[in-house]
Amino acid sequence: MCCFYIREAVLNDVSVIANLTEQLGYTTSLSTLHANILSYLQVDERSLFVAVANDIVVGYIASDMAQTFHREGKHMKVVSLVVDQSQRGKGIGKGLLQAAENWAMKHKCWMVELTSSFRRQNEGTHDFYLNQGYQKTGSQYFRKLMEYSYE
Repeated sequence: MCCFYIREAVLNDVSVIANLTEQLGYTTSLSTLHANILSYLQVDERSLFVAVANDIVVGYIASDMAQTFHREGKHMKVVSLVVDQSQRGKGIGKGLLQAAENWAMKHKCWMVELTSSFRRQNEGTHDFYLNQGYQKTGSQYFRKLMEYSYE
């Protein structure tokens, strides 16, 4: 893991986040992304981190936190994670995921969950999540229990 750092996103990241989102296969207008980023920056139950290398945003992770209904505590869902195609394999995805997991622990979440489309399995994405300690709980569902105690 070399030559990048993680920080909270800012509104000025919108264009780069749009380009990265297109690499995931989703086209979203800048105005929609701007509104969504603003929401992630203003709502305590949401987080949005970016990875920066050589002063350029090269990845992001967005997550939502929710109260768990059937048990004590909250859980976090990773809603989007992408690293620029040219920067993959450098530990950036791992760093982004760790930043989101640290945020989840800070907010006393007992679990982190995510989905990854079936087509991403051939790209190695599913193996990436398994290597980060996530358990596959369905064809495209993953979860990781956090080491947090409510006692």
